[in-house]
Amino acid sequence: MLKNIFVLLIMISSCKLFAQSNFNATVDINISLNNGLALNKIKGDLDFGEIIYTGNNLTLSKIPESGIEYEVTGFRRRYVTVSYSRNVYLNNYNWVNINGGTNGTIRFRTVARHTNGNINYIGATNLGNDSRVRLSNTNPLGKLYIWIGGNLTINSNQPYGDYNGTFSLTVEY
Repeated sequence: MLKNIFVLLIMISSCKLFAQSNFNATVDINISLNNGLALNKIKGDLDFGEIIYTGNNLTLSKIPESGIEYEVTGFRRRYVTVSYSRNVYLNNYNWVNINGGTNGTIRFRTVARHTNGNINYIGATNLGNDSRVRLSNTNPLGKLYIWIGGNLTINSNQPYGDYNGTFSLTVEY
């Protein structure tokens, strides 16, 4: 038994003799601080006003320059994806609930353009839905100006009433 204890002590001390006493490792630490995205309406609207309707097919247009202008700010030179409601269906359901009549829908087809970092409508470029666009290289923020207009298609014998719908614009890194 004493012999077994002696062999065990020799084995333990041998392990300690061959063990390494320290290790060293290095790791790089990195961070990239980016500006968050902001989307602000600068001016304009998509209100087509009051129309005297005669019962015939009618298309009303609002060019992007006369529609809504949005400013996107974020990390300069960074790409963003721009998504929007390509077709918006306006309805008169609320008006019919209050005044009676026939429910109807009108289609609004979006026309979108961008002017990169230019706040003025100069050099506007078509902006497809789900497009990737690079923010301008302005200090300290990158910018992108988006202009929204579109066409309303009113069919013959469209039910009367006040029509409304919701347009959506999303910008993300």
